[in-house]
Amino acid sequence: MPRVHPLPSTRAAAVTALLALGAGGVARAQGVAVKVENPLDAPRAAETVAVSVKAIRALAAGLEPGKLVVVDDAKRPVPSQLVDLDGDDGPDELVFQLDLPAHGARSVLVQAGERAPAPRDAFRAYGRFVRERHDDFAWENDRIAHRVYGPGLETAAREPLISSGFDVWVKRVPRLVVNEWYMTDDYHRDKGDGADMYAVGKSRGCGGLGIWTGDKLAVSRNFMSSRVLANGPIRLEFELTYPPWKAGDSMLSETKRITLDAGSNFDRVETFRRRRHRQARGGRRRARQEGGLDAELGAAQAGGGEPRLRHRPAARHVGRPSGDRQRPPARLRSPARQIAASVRHRRRLGPQPRRRRPRPRRLGEDRRATRARAGRPGTRVAGRGTRPLSPGLSPAACS
Repeated sequence: MPRVHPLPSTRAAAVTALLALGAGGVARAQGVAVKVENPLDAPRAAETVAVSVKAIRALAAGLEPGKLVVVDDAKRPVPSQLVDLDGDDGPDELVFQLDLPAHGARSVLVQAGERAPAPRDAFRAYGRFVRERHDDFAWENDRIAHRVYGPGLETAAREPLISSGFDVWVKRVPRLVVNEWYMTDDYHRDKGDGADMYAVGKSRGCGGLGIWTGDKLAVSRNFMSSRVLANGPIRLEFELTYPPWKAGDSMLSETKRITLDAGSNFDRVETFRRRRHRQARGGRRRARQEGGLDAELGAAQAGGGEPRLRHRPAARHVGRPSGDRQRPPARLRSPARQIAASVRHRRRLGPQPRRRRPRPRRLGEDRRATRARAGRPGTRVAGRGTRPLSPGLSPAACS
């Protein structure tokens, strides 16, 4: 029986969604049955379940990815969200939430239907790039809020700060408050709905990355670009890219992918990093990326053990950048490096057919061609230029 696991998280680690086959429920003509089980002794309220769209279509190829809806046993609609994980404008996961009893299970049906835009009150997860506050990126759900610092804060006239730590905003209310707090610019005082009470400074905060090199902790600067993949109402997922930074004898390039679900107190932070090794001679650097894939730093196993390194394809950036994403500044090359890059490009292309260069025009050709177009006798157009007519011939005889 094929299993479809939701995105691993603290809340959803013990839940497994099953695509029912055989006697347990086959892929029906009108949709696909999905069974969710809870093996724990405690009930799970508003548990997030993510099912792969590819797995759904493997059982029911006629279902259009952009028109998938979820209904329960009583045919009542279950709020759901389509998530694009690679930025190609196509849904990759179907996300919904269920209340699961202890040692219990629930079944839903994924079928074709028209998806209506979620109303404003249904959004319980949201995040955005805050250009007006020195390029912050802030995000929240109905329980917690966070922010990280962008490039604008490094050169701010008042209180500049270089830090890749995660700031924490505590909330007393379930409604979304990020836009409201930035609008009033008075979020360090608790006026009944929470406040920014955590001074992250240069620390790692709640999710920042650091690498120990001997007795020194190497950290990155402020993030330089952001990209939102999913923005509610149930799941928020986005990426932050940091400029290269030095860790011992290596240069690292880091991209974080942060996921926050509605009703969760915890964020899931995945880090993709590319390492550049310095050679002993010449000072040249060589990028190392095993298997052509970005490396993801996995978490330690539940039963103990060292963190493991597994491979995952890097997310593609396609299309024009949205307002939530900034392009990093272009890297300048020296003339010698530009010539070397051009030579490498030509070698990759291989031999190319030679192009015939146009013959330069001779003095007086433009004037004779103008006279020929005006229909004046005594000249005619011949190929690229003009030449005098033979004596005794009229223009009509040469046409």
